[in-house]
Amino acid sequence: RSFRWFMVSMLLQFSSMHMQMVVNPWLVYELTGSYAKLGAIALASAIPGLVLGFPGGVLADRAPKKLLVQGGQAVNALSTLAIALLIWADQITFVHLMVVGGIQGGVWAIMGPARQALVPEIVGTARLTNAVALNMSGMNFTRLGVPALGGFLIAWIGAGGVYALMAALIFGAMFALIPVRRHAGV
Repeated sequence: RSFRWFMVSMLLQFSSMHMQMVVNPWLVYELTGSYAKLGAIALASAIPGLVLGFPGGVLADRAPKKLLVQGGQAVNALSTLAIALLIWADQITFVHLMVVGGIQGGVWAIMGPARQALVPEIVGTARLTNAVALNMSGMNFTRLGVPALGGFLIAWIGAGGVYALMAALIFGAMFALIPVRRHAGV
């Protein structure tokens, strides 16, 4: 039961992440018309990931993993919602996207190790291989169709609507982790 809720959470989280891989570059190019700034956005999220990757692993070993993941999801959801609100208010700038990209890159660096280390706590060692395979299958499943859906949604509801949907998906992922419990043998 706990792993099913974990999978729901991860499918929602990965769906938002893969939608963002389409809408964020589209929005950057719409705002700036610059290919170089597309690269700068990618760099803004990658640098915190490089710097915080090792501390994120240490934190995942010492803090409650589920709370780390939920805290990271809350930060990502709120920053994504902030972008939606800025778009709707016609106040969005490239700097906003850079700042949020850096924040989210740092959050992923901390949340990623905790999310991966949470799997054995949920299923135990006997079912670990199957759980990891299912988790990766879910991530790859969202990688197939969700970016295309994100592109269609930009045309249908606009970038602000897509960012609001992404925030809702992340909030859903955060709440889906609530019933997740540790495996009895861990």
